[in-house]
Parts: sequence; C-alpha cells; structure tokens
Amino acid sequence: MNKLNTENYNYKNNNSLDTVSLPPFPTGVFPKPIQDMIIYQAEANQTNHDIPGMLTLAICSICLKTNFEVKVKEGWKEPLNLYTAIQSESFPRRSSFFSDMLEPIADYEKEWIDKIRPLIKERDMLESKISFYNNQYAKNGNLEHLKKAKRLDEQIRDLSGIHPPVLMVDSVTPEALVHIMYKNNGQLSIISDNGDLFDFLKNEKYMRIFLKAYNQDPIYFNHRLSKVQTQINNPNMSICLSTLTSKIHDLTTLPFGDRLISCFLISYPEEKLAKRQCWIPEDLLNCSECYYPFIQKLLNWQTEKPIQLEMAKDAIELLYQLMNEVEKVFFEGSVFQKELKSWGGKIVSQLLRIAGLLHVTSHAVTAKLIKDVPITISKDTLAAAIRFKDYFIAHKQKVYDEINKYQTE
Repeated sequence: MNKLNTENYNYKNNNSLDTVSLPPFPTGVFPKPIQDMIIYQAEANQTNHDIPGMLTLAICSICLKTNFEVKVKEGWKEPLNLYTAIQSESFPRRSSFFSDMLEPIADYEKEWIDKIRPLIKERDMLESKISFYNNQYAKNGNLEHLKKAKRLDEQIRDLSGIHPPVLMVDSVTPEALVHIMYKNNGQLSIISDNGDLFDFLKNEKYMRIFLKAYNQDPIYFNHRLSKVQTQINNPNMSICLSTLTSKIHDLTTLPFGDRLISCFLISYPEEKLAKRQCWIPEDLLNCSECYYPFIQKLLNWQTEKPIQLEMAKDAIELLYQLMNEVEKVFFEGSVFQKELKSWGGKIVSQLLRIAGLLHVTSHAVTAKLIKDVPITISKDTLAAAIRFKDYFIAHKQKVYDEINKYQTE
C-alpha cells in the first residue's frame, strides 16, 4: 500500500503544487463498462479522466446508496452516498459529460414516472371528487355526500403515498429540497454542472440539512408553507457539482462551512493542452452499448433495507494499517493540519464508501440479481479504493492552495 505523502503536499514547507504534477484519476479500478465510458468521454472531450471519473463515482452512488452499506464492525457502518465536487474553471464543455453519462438515469426516471402516471391520475381524480362531496356536504348538510366522500377516502388510501419519483435534480432551494426528500423517502441526488448550490448554503440552518444527509442523521424541518414540522429519517443524499474555487472559498468563510466542505471529495482537473489525442480508439466508439444497460441494471436492483457488506479478515488488517498511517499525519506541520484537518478525519470513511461501490459494481458485471452479489469485500477491493487516497489529498490541497492565493489577491 502506498504511504501517505506528507512531503510533496506540505504548506509549511511552502511547496506550491503549481510545480507538482497532480496524481491522475485511477480509472483502472472500475469494471470495464464504466472504465471504457470514462476513457471515451475524456478522449471525446479532449480532457483528462477527472471529470468523467468523478461523475462516475456520483453515478455509482446514485444507483447503490439505498441498497448497500459497509459494516466494518458493530457500531461502525458506512452508507454509500458521496459528496463530490469538480473545480472546473478551465473546462467550458463539461455539460456534455453530464448529459451523456447521466442519460441512463434520466431515462430510468422517465420510464418510472410513465409507469405510475395512471395511478397518479386516478389519485388526483379521487381527490377532486372527495373535495367536491365535502364541499357539497358543507353547503347543504346532505349525509349522502359525506358518505360518498368517506368511501372515496378509503379507495385513495393505497394511492396516497404515490408521488412522481425524483432521482436527481440539478438545482434546488433548501426548502424545496426537504419537500422532495420527504416525498422520496429521504432519497435524492443533486447533480449539476455549475456550483450554484453553494450559494444556497449561506444560511447555517440550510447547511445543517446537507451535513445531516451526508451522515444519514434525522432531519427536522418546519415547512415554510404548511408550518408543520417535517421529519426525514435516514436521509440519503449524493452530490456531484462542477464548481469554482471562489465558491468553495466563500463557503469556507461561513460557520460550519469547513465542516461541510470536509464531506466533499474534490478534484482539480489539469488542462490537457499539448497532450491531447485527435482520435478515439475504435474499440471505445460503442462503449455506451455496454455502459447504458449496466447502469440501468444497477438502478433496477432494489431492496427493502440496505444489504450489509462485510470486510474480509485481510481487508480489515489493511484497513487498520491505513487508519494508523492516516493518524500519523495529523502531527503539527503535516498535510492534515490547517485546511485539511477536518477532511483528514473523514478520508478513511470516504474510502470505505468507495470500496463498497467498487465491490458491488465489479460483481454486477456478472451478477444478474442483487442477491448474486457477494457480501464480503476483499482486500484487493479495499486496496483499489485506497488508490484514491493520494489522488484526493493532492487535489484537495491544490484547491486550498488556490484559495490561499485568492485570499491574498
């Protein structure tokens, strides 16, 4: 296992990351349907693998976050939801990544809505009739109208919990966010090729919603219109944003801002000028034919409660080795001091979440049903997840390096 690099990425030694080549996105850890799509999107849009790779992490999280969780030991479980952000000043074509790679999710959501539309129409019709008979009873006191309303109310009971599903949104106010999550059993993903979401987080009360959703802590919220306290148990949210360094900087200046940013895995893609290829390998041209059904398979896997993934014995040993190494770099002057200190306390749990995603997606290549996925995460899978360690340390520190420059200008 690679040691944590505390030498190249150390502010105290004033080693600017401008002169350090950032680690590349570890595309090779993903199964072939996903790996090929990352490579294709990068080559087609003349960039590195960072943007499609980070989007892939979010997509896997959207598909699997409600169905699996990693149980390390009694009392320590990690859900599979992730908060990711891509620093994107230099990539004006980033929207094409989002539309192409999110297509199977958007189509799945549309098909789901089409299936339940007749039920929603029936419920709306019954609600209209109930309202009519209740109004008639209020006007003339005719008990027949009241009886009809009650009979219809019994018919509508099984339809009352049906709402158009919302798997993902690209922009939402915090109040609308809570309303959508409540109707979706606490589930939602925010995927956007701009960082406007950060602008909504300037209110501490709203920031707490995102902090609670990351850890799946209950959310209690008084709706502005109904004035009724809304309770969302086990909220589960994934986020992937393309944003600007200035927006990250603005968030870090707010109360709880550093806490929220510490929940994010951040990528700082480097420009690919003078390194671009002018052609796409022929074997990748039809990669969507494998990628699309693969993502839809993951979406179709549903469980009533999350399946607990366990760690193999040698994977546990590797995990403890990782934890010991992370702990050593909290000493004064090390990489996990100052800006990265809060995030350093979350890196192990974030790598475990990635390990869970890699485990399920790798087995999903051959597994037909969700029950066919083994529940034991191997040492090799955890080692693959740990390959993200140095990547995210270097990229996140690069962002803070830019923030420090931003503050001095």
